Amino acid sequence: MANGLKIFTVLILCVNNFAGLYAAEINRNETVQTRARPDYDPKGIRLGSFNLAPKVSVFYAQDDNIRPNENVDLDDSIMIVTPEMELKSDWGKHEVAAGVRVVDASYDDYSNEDWTDYEYWGDGTFEFGRSELIVSASHKKLHELRTSANDEGGLDPTEYTLDRASLGYRYSPNRYFFDFLLKLSTVDFDDTVNLPPPFGPGGITNNDDRDRDKTDARFRFGYQVSPGYSLFAESRLYDIDYDSNVDRDGENRDSDGYDLLVGTELDISSVIFGEFFLGYRSFDYEDAAFETEDGFTYGADIDWNITRLTTFNFVARQVISGTTVQNSSGIETTELKFHVDHELRRNILLNLMVDYRNEDFLQILRKDDYWRVKAGAEYFLNRNWSLDGGYIYQRRDSYKEIANEYTINQLYIGFSAQI
Repeated sequence: MANGLKIFTVLILCVNNFAGLYAAEINRNETVQTRARPDYDPKGIRLGSFNLAPKVSVFYAQDDNIRPNENVDLDDSIMIVTPEMELKSDWGKHEVAAGVRVVDASYDDYSNEDWTDYEYWGDGTFEFGRSELIVSASHKKLHELRTSANDEGGLDPTEYTLDRASLGYRYSPNRYFFDFLLKLSTVDFDDTVNLPPPFGPGGITNNDDRDRDKTDARFRFGYQVSPGYSLFAESRLYDIDYDSNVDRDGENRDSDGYDLLVGTELDISSVIFGEFFLGYRSFDYEDAAFETEDGFTYGADIDWNITRLTTFNFVARQVISGTTVQNSSGIETTELKFHVDHELRRNILLNLMVDYRNEDFLQILRKDDYWRVKAGAEYFLNRNWSLDGGYIYQRRDSYKEIANEYTINQLYIGFSAQI
């Protein structure tokens, strides 16, 4: 173990030296997607020490399978309009921001599939010497995707609200650092209007048994081995409390759990940055019919500026999420995602994303493989106008149990206007 750690440290230092060859051209934590483009970035509206950034996007999409839970594929065209606005401070040290976004989708043929989501949020980052305090809060009104394993298959998409609040604190007196993060969330589902007979059971499904509160707490203690390379130990605590004592199937879905992790934070000359970890996870359920789930867990989120023109992002994670599928305590999801952004020209960005998820429905014989591939391009005409287009492919295969299998092809094109 000690030799392995030494070898890994040597590799990190070698990469660090290599990265320095062109790191001077890249700012810290900067990617192709987030890099400033002085000739094409909107200036916004100056309001004292704040900057207001309004934007509206209009997209037209063609979808060949809008209700993937059905046996018959239904295709339709969709118009998606997204107005949004963000107000952000321009202070030298601290930073606060607030914003609002609305996403409205209108279907040409199947208007019952129309949906309107919205959200508003606020956050702030405050620095005090070697301490940093981060706070955020948001409210979202969303709809459940037709591709979700929990979708009720109703006449209209099921709507719900999601409220979140978080408090983070980091203290770095020297090479040692302490990191604390508390996240609170509340989910509240509307009732589902079912399809009428003979297409469905008719009536209304009460979703109060899906409403829940979740608390996440993270404690991280670390040590900076060298500039850009830190080791840490971390514990995470989870608590999920459903509003109903039992759901529609008579099952109590309250649960709590913890993770014990070790990992590393990387920031190698602004060329490679992110973190990865591994450890042990345990989830315990109130219902005696649900077994405790424990075992190995891991996660990673790494950005690599291969060159100044190309950024590669890699995400890996293993998590347990809730479900309303009968007799299943939850879904253990293993995900691998790759994302590449390439700057073909200063005002032309190409992107490719491949996302694979394996969803294991705990305690029942169902395992799903889910693929999502997206290829697109963005063209900045000037500071105020840009074009965007691409292709999205989605596929779900279900093993051991025939459930929710589908293939979806989507083409989209649109434009954005901003000040």
